[in-house]
Amino acid sequence: MTQTVIDADFDVEDLLESMTTYERSLLLAGQLGTTPIPSKKLPNVRFSDGPSAANGNAYFNGPPTNLFPCSMAMAASFDRELIAEIGDAIAVQAHAKQIHCLYGPTVNIARSPLSGRGYEFSGEDPHLSGELAAVWIEHVQAGGVIACIKHFVGNEQEYRKHTTDVIVSDRALREIYLEPFRIAVEKANPLAIMPSYNMLNGTHACENRFLLTDVLRKEWGWEGCTLGDYYGTHSCMKSIRAGLDVELPEPCFRGPAQMINMLECGKVKPTEVKTLARRVLNLIKAAVKSGISFDGIEGNVDTPETRDFLRRSAGDAVVLLKNDNGVLPLKAEKVKTVAVIGAAAALHHTSGGGAASVHVEAFVDTPLEGIQDLAKEHGIEVHYAIGNQTHLFTPLITPFLRMPGSTSGEGGVALIEFWRTQPTKDWRDPSVGEIKSDVSPDHILISKTAKCLMMDGAPRDIITGAHFVKFTSVFMPSSSGDWLIGLTGIDHALLFLDGELIIDYSKDLQPGKLFFEFCQAEKTAIVKGMTRGQSYTIEVRCWNSGKLDALPVRLPAGFQIGAVPVLDPDQGIAEAVELSASCDATVVVIGLGKDYETEGSDRSTMDLPGNSDKLIRAVLAKTPDAIIVIQSGTPTTMDWADEASTVVQAFYSGTAVGHGIADVLFGKVNPSAKLPMSFPKKLVDHPSGRNFGEQSPLTDKVVYAEDIYVGYRHFDTASCKPRFPFGHGLSYTSFEYSNLKVIANGSAEVPDFAVTLDVKNIGEVFGKESVQLYVRDLESRLPRPFQELKAFDKVSLESGYVGSIEMRLDKHAFKYWDDREGGSWVIEAGDFDIAVGASSTDIRLVHRIRIEKDLQWTGL
Repeated sequence: MTQTVIDADFDVEDLLESMTTYERSLLLAGQLGTTPIPSKKLPNVRFSDGPSAANGNAYFNGPPTNLFPCSMAMAASFDRELIAEIGDAIAVQAHAKQIHCLYGPTVNIARSPLSGRGYEFSGEDPHLSGELAAVWIEHVQAGGVIACIKHFVGNEQEYRKHTTDVIVSDRALREIYLEPFRIAVEKANPLAIMPSYNMLNGTHACENRFLLTDVLRKEWGWEGCTLGDYYGTHSCMKSIRAGLDVELPEPCFRGPAQMINMLECGKVKPTEVKTLARRVLNLIKAAVKSGISFDGIEGNVDTPETRDFLRRSAGDAVVLLKNDNGVLPLKAEKVKTVAVIGAAAALHHTSGGGAASVHVEAFVDTPLEGIQDLAKEHGIEVHYAIGNQTHLFTPLITPFLRMPGSTSGEGGVALIEFWRTQPTKDWRDPSVGEIKSDVSPDHILISKTAKCLMMDGAPRDIITGAHFVKFTSVFMPSSSGDWLIGLTGIDHALLFLDGELIIDYSKDLQPGKLFFEFCQAEKTAIVKGMTRGQSYTIEVRCWNSGKLDALPVRLPAGFQIGAVPVLDPDQGIAEAVELSASCDATVVVIGLGKDYETEGSDRSTMDLPGNSDKLIRAVLAKTPDAIIVIQSGTPTTMDWADEASTVVQAFYSGTAVGHGIADVLFGKVNPSAKLPMSFPKKLVDHPSGRNFGEQSPLTDKVVYAEDIYVGYRHFDTASCKPRFPFGHGLSYTSFEYSNLKVIANGSAEVPDFAVTLDVKNIGEVFGKESVQLYVRDLESRLPRPFQELKAFDKVSLESGYVGSIEMRLDKHAFKYWDDREGGSWVIEAGDFDIAVGASSTDIRLVHRIRIEKDLQWTGL
């Protein structure tokens, strides 16, 4: 049904006055987007997950999406211009997806290497995170799309995040965790902010008046709209009085009946409803002004230019950690054959899991494909060995599926049929294979994937009510031998292959980790003696198992099917070592992917999965110059790093990840990315190690015991040093720093300095350098970190050229939070060192300045 939409120039106050209190109250709870009010021509504003893509509203089986590098990878670029381009591109993508508001960017702090959503954060430093977030917001909103920065505040772990109480000092809260939000609000004014799930010092974020009103509204003067995270609202009256504007995704506490009751008994005041409704109307007005349709069909932007940019952004996010013997870049005059090893090389690890990933990508670009393509250009042969398997859950069967009668997966891979009532008496009988029903299905669709969390795609009463679902496809194994088949689901299910029961998913079920942990655990079975290219009919019959207690609503239909050849671990390593020894160069690719880094759960260890370390050590023993490529969003242990001459951290670089990695390996792109997070040698060295997730000694609380000493702020003075420090990243060229000058611009009352220096490319090839500026307070009343990042810039230089850089230091570069007597920002008169370098431990130039007067303030 087409919505009649109010004119874009409507007057918010006039409309607000024309509405009854009941109509205003309807705006305080959403229906996935905002609640439409047809009588006032107020449409349903469409929201979508970000921040690396505009996912769209079609959660399941929608149009494909192009994915840009994850936030950690974008932060590794230290490149405002790149982030600006990505923001512009995502805004264009949002228009194609018919999305008015994007949930992003995510500016929580990566305080632990184990964070399940760490890949979605922009690292451990609040200044870097806030500055890049501001650029992203500015360019997304310049494109007419609303940015909703998240998660405000303290959502640094997934373990029990809905109920965990984050205990953090006022000083750490201000200096570390609120600071990126403050920077983004001051510099880019996001039109929406999403509170976090967790409690903060005893109060849920959605009910926290200190956060939502005192800090956001009064101190920072922000006038935007707060949007509750999905099912993250815990009350009606408390959340309204705290300042939460909209409950999402649907009214659990703010339904019409509840609101009427609260108003009639005086627990909620009409003036409170009016205040919140005004902010929602301002959000709606911004959406109407964007020109984005409220009824349009979702599309995608997938042009050659888009793919070129995806590839360029992927390459710009690759960090060269070690290149001791100059193995990289690979050159045709030295290398005629390349061995590529590792299951991850043939997988498309574009992102971690959860809301920040996309459901169907526009194309597949694995590291193996990228290396093969670039090697072909240089006349180099590529040979592949799987080496090992690292999956936590059986990899998706989708690449091996075809519609019956089809020779490819184009257009879809499976037929899915839905019934509201059980279509046959044998439906739940595991002894009955393929069944035929005389009852026509109530809905049919063609699925593009075997990961079927059906939030949409069928009538809502089917997928959230009683339902019976049948998935039918043809499975064509890519190799002969034994195959492992896996099934995970929200529903009860039976999986058959050519009419034979393979997995009974209707009994003996345990809690699972997939689908945001709202599912049962995966069950697997080995099918022996399968034949490459032979067609096997695969059928999954599901029926809903009722509402899970973890959510206030019934979950939709959902299941995931996986398949992978069975590999003998020792044989896999032996074959990989043999191949490596026979080739001129070796690339080992190890990845974590969505199995290990995902919304809903944290990692339990920094170690690489499975026998990855054993594989790497075995290859290095025979091929010391093997190139080790790690795809992860957060640090891994790397106990073998001292034995390896060449190590690459590739992060999750989006849809074009394969060619992004290959471009760096072959020198088409000179690496310029740097680590936005310290990489410790082992978990116990990290300041959060004993106070995070399941490692926390308290089950219902997590204490931020490291206080302000997060990441490099800890390692700068700790006895243990990181394996790779914050800001570290190598290049195929070298840079020389000189002529550091610091000039006072402001009055003596308010510090303001211009910092200039020259950077020269003293190597032989074009390169980019990310220059980092750290401020050191030489004496203060309260303890402070040794140094803090307060500015950064990136310069591009041909060989032999000199570039000049100018950075600004305002009052925020010198402040700290004095939590005594109510708390305020302070700058103490005294000496400060301005330290400029290539990383937090590679400082090239230092200049001392003096601030003559104390300064104290609150707010921005």
